[in-house]
Amino acid sequence: MVKVGIVTTFHNVNYGSKLQSYALQRILSEMGFIGENISWQGKTPNPLHKRIERVLSDPHRYVARILRRSEFRKRRILFDRYQKKFINVSNMDIDQVKEEIARGKSPYLYYICGSDQIWAPNLFNEIFFLSFVKDSAKTVAYAPSIGLPEIPDNLIGRYRELINDIDSVSVREEDGALLVHNITGRNVPVVLDPTMLLTSDQWKSHMVKQQIDSPYILSYFLGNNKRHRQWVDRLSKYTGYKVVVLPFQLTDLFWGDERRFDVGPQEFLGLIDGASIVCTDSYHGVLFSVNLNKEFYAFLRFNEREKLNQNSRVLNFLDRIDMSDRIVDPSRNPEISDINWSVINEKIALHRSVSHDYLRSSLF
Repeated sequence: MVKVGIVTTFHNVNYGSKLQSYALQRILSEMGFIGENISWQGKTPNPLHKRIERVLSDPHRYVARILRRSEFRKRRILFDRYQKKFINVSNMDIDQVKEEIARGKSPYLYYICGSDQIWAPNLFNEIFFLSFVKDSAKTVAYAPSIGLPEIPDNLIGRYRELINDIDSVSVREEDGALLVHNITGRNVPVVLDPTMLLTSDQWKSHMVKQQIDSPYILSYFLGNNKRHRQWVDRLSKYTGYKVVVLPFQLTDLFWGDERRFDVGPQEFLGLIDGASIVCTDSYHGVLFSVNLNKEFYAFLRFNEREKLNQNSRVLNFLDRIDMSDRIVDPSRNPEISDINWSVINEKIALHRSVSHDYLRSSLF
């Protein structure tokens, strides 16, 4: 089987990152390839004054990290176990791969960058554009996300060069496709996040079901918006369902009827699948809710005026499948509305087929 080198984010405690890595490798395997994630040095120098600025800008999150440290250790252990069991990691790191390429012996015939927000300007790293590959192998961008509304002027020229050097380019959001077109002139397809390439049945066979004794609302918020949590409380009173919290913020340590820390990627899927309703501001929380056909409500995590506003990820996806009505206005009272999943699933199946075809054609 032909090996494919993958460059993406995966050495982290992030459900979306881990599960999209697993999904892409599984799809490549079904196509007859062996996908391997290449480890890279993701840490950048973080001077003391910068760390102090981060603490002062978001003290709640800093305190939360301290208070949750012992609980998060359980989560980290589950993530590490998951990676060892389900994600192929190359026995060469990025520097070793570069050395092999320099000697004219590329260890891979194909390289893929994607998915996740690897093209976000605030995280700019040329490795995520496969700049090190040069002409030694075919390069493919599968569903990278720019995530932000614009690319800074000082990076536009370099983005243009890097993207134009990639043989086959796709992106994850319509906004990203427009940005790529504006700076390169290329019309690139919009494809699904790798997690959506697997069917609900495939994810169900991969999950670890969770034992919760009564109907529940799963609350998974990455942001710290008090109004979002208050809306969930009102939804709980309206439905009579208890609130099970997957904690991330300090607020989450003292909120809800039940809190779950020992949740790895497979347990995360099980929590979503077992929920009566999912409330989340997480992009992948929304994707898995849709894929598993769960009643869900999506919340916009960022203020529209924020420089690092990433709402387009959720907005673009829901708009593509005509589910924008699932976005919550927290000033309004909760109302339960039915979802016609047969129609939604047909749309997902069509997008999935197009995305499969793009990936396959890029590699053959």
